[in-house]
Amino acid sequence: MAARYGVSAPTVREAVRVLSAMGLLSTRNGTRTTVTARGDTLLALSIASVVQFEKMPAGDVFGLLGALYAFAVEQAVERASDEDVAALRAVAERAAGLAGVDSTVAALLDGS
Repeated sequence: MAARYGVSAPTVREAVRVLSAMGLLSTRNGTRTTVTARGDTLLALSIASVVQFEKMPAGDVFGLLGALYAFAVEQAVERASDEDVAALRAVAERAAGLAGVDSTVAALLDGS
């Protein structure tokens, strides 16, 4: 890995140590290192990292969030059952007929 990324072996060892401490890798002496992180964990860490950039303009943060929301929608569409889609459609139609914010929030939380 050190040669591939043009870094020193101690740098690779430190990166593996940090990623293991974060729960993203699993290491055991004498065996391979394996990735243990799930997609949702990686996403949460990515968002947390972006939020920590103090000089990042708000527009860039919103742009990133827009891309993440689009990805989340794609994943939901791929995995949603017909029943899930029907339930969401029913809630959306009911919410569209409501007049105020409070009643809309209540309807969305109720899910009926």
